[in-house]
Amino acid sequence: MADKEDEIKQEQDIDVKKYLPVALVIVFMLLGFHLRSYHMNYPVIGYHNWKETHYLTEARNFARDGFFRHGFFIPAWDYPYRHDDPSGAHADTFPTTSILAALSFMIFGLELWAARIIGILATTACIPLMYLIVKELFKRDDMALVASFLTAINPLFVFFSHNVQLINVGILLALTALYAFLLWKKNRVGIYLIVSFAFLSLAALTKYPFLITLIPILAVYPLKEEGFKKIKQKPTPHIISIALLALIPAWMTYIGGATEGISTAEVTYIEPWRVTTQEFWQITPSYIADSITFIGLGIALAGILILAIDCREKIDSEKIFLWSAVFASIIFILIMARKIQHHNYHYYYIMPFALILASYAIVRLSDLTKRLRIEGKKIKYLNILAIIVLLAVIIPSSLEAKNRQYDTQFFGLDIAGEYLKAHKSPGDRLIHSSHQAYGVLWHADMKGTRGIPKNLTEFKYAEQELNATWLFIYSWDLDLMQDPDTKELWDYISDNYRLVQIAFMQQNNQQAAPIYLLLSRGGSFDINNASALLKDKQVKQRYYKTTKGDVRVDYIDVEQ
Repeated sequence: MADKEDEIKQEQDIDVKKYLPVALVIVFMLLGFHLRSYHMNYPVIGYHNWKETHYLTEARNFARDGFFRHGFFIPAWDYPYRHDDPSGAHADTFPTTSILAALSFMIFGLELWAARIIGILATTACIPLMYLIVKELFKRDDMALVASFLTAINPLFVFFSHNVQLINVGILLALTALYAFLLWKKNRVGIYLIVSFAFLSLAALTKYPFLITLIPILAVYPLKEEGFKKIKQKPTPHIISIALLALIPAWMTYIGGATEGISTAEVTYIEPWRVTTQEFWQITPSYIADSITFIGLGIALAGILILAIDCREKIDSEKIFLWSAVFASIIFILIMARKIQHHNYHYYYIMPFALILASYAIVRLSDLTKRLRIEGKKIKYLNILAIIVLLAVIIPSSLEAKNRQYDTQFFGLDIAGEYLKAHKSPGDRLIHSSHQAYGVLWHADMKGTRGIPKNLTEFKYAEQELNATWLFIYSWDLDLMQDPDTKELWDYISDNYRLVQIAFMQQNNQQAAPIYLLLSRGGSFDINNASALLKDKQVKQRYYKTTKGDVRVDYIDVEQ
């Protein structure tokens, strides 16, 4: 009887060990989706709304005009340069996200959540995928679970997954390519290799820098076991895989010729010397804080040190993979220095490498606790407790970084956009403040120009050649009213434009200050008489949600 009870207990233990990782990954996925879905249907006023407007307007134009109006999947955005094709058609990487968002718009209507859900689901799917990759590499559930959890809470993935961008679909494609390759490496089934390179090609077509995934793939390629003789015997999977990579230059050649534009932005901006500049290192700490946090980076760097120590005993395939990930990250930073200097989301391409290194460090540190003894006996589950403690150290800074990015908002873009949408005429265009003011174009559903020209000739060109009849001046451009270098321009605006809407915000218990002016061509406007113009006008309010509470914006429709 006792033997039977022991047998049942052993079977139960096996079931727990078998299904507990699956249950935990599901929990991590739910957590990751919850963190990512915040502000899913929120106005386009957030951090990097200019980039989100890029792909949102491409998707909207695809949904309305079809996918082939300007050529084979050639995208058209709503803010072309003043002297470019006014339709917005332009050279770019393959618009995977814009296509998917357009299909979603066609099904659900032009709802923001319909576009954002794609990126949210894509990076949520990366959570179990990271588990599978690390489990395949290291054959350890604990390390795979740690990698999965870090992917769920990583602030870069959490915030930018809700920002409609190519990188969200791209990271899923790249990780799928890596996992399919690891399956091929284990089983030598040719279809896995083909699937791997098909996904890698699509990832790189989506955003060229995802080709960096090829470095760890080549590093652990089983050349000794596979050998050229075996490749010659069954060359088809390798031939097809190499042919799939040829789609990348093929697309670049096609779209560059079809639009007479530059389709190689990441390639043409290779400036490795930037990593030696003061500007690069001044901005990098803030990007690290928002992307992986300093604690997370410290643990990842500790992973490199531990890896070096471990290699003194044995160098195997998984350690080669980790070293190749370190090498790939260094090469990437050098190649992408110019891009990295300007935006933190460019760390997307190498973030999985950093998270895997951090997972390696956490688990190897937890292994040290197995050596501890009390009265000569091991302390059960102490290593698991160590993992939990190390993860608990990371969580607060990750959540803080996530909140900091969610709370970076440019209030009022939707208010001005809604006014424009209600009052514009067909063919009207908007001159606007560029930078983080692009979201106004989504809400206005109209095309705009890139920035306010600071000289009168270019300003008049936008009016006469592009039918720009509206002017949106956000806070960072309000100084053009007093700047001596733009006096001629402001005098022209004052004599030819009238104020139709203004918004205010009160900050730090100070008097409310304007955050933007919306003007329409025709009439005149004297900033010195603004108080008389606004007298007796109804003051309206709109509240915006942040993680710290609601923020109020007051605005006045000077003209109803």
